[in-house]
Amino acid sequence: MNENNELWDLVFLGNENQLNKVSDSIKPFSEKDFDKYFNKIFSKQFVTSILKVKTAELEKNGQFQTIEFSEGKSTFYHMAITYDKSDKELDLNLSSKTIYENDDDGEFSILYQFKVSDNGQIKFSKIRLAG
Repeated sequence: MNENNELWDLVFLGNENQLNKVSDSIKPFSEKDFDKYFNKIFSKQFVTSILKVKTAELEKNGQFQTIEFSEGKSTFYHMAITYDKSDKELDLNLSSKTIYENDDDGEFSILYQFKVSDNGQIKFSKIRLAG
């Protein structure tokens, strides 16, 4: 269950027909949905970013930010991560910026939230979108 159906908004991004089918009431996101839309949830940008995370620095400081990556000449992105040991929460914020020819900038962020168990395993909790 994801408040505001933001998980559905992410997987149907760019597909207005599917987006219009999602109602205002919370629509459950099942394991089957997760398997089907895994690559839309964890995009190439997500994978590229997370592979550059220095986990020792994250563990020591409770936060880490990757370098900025680019796709082509107009899209830039990075990931900022925070780990709250007391609340056992891991937040990964993938932010992107696209520069358009008319000098407008399009900014978009996906916040991935995870719960960390006592034995160190992470469990996907929810997604929040901004932009």
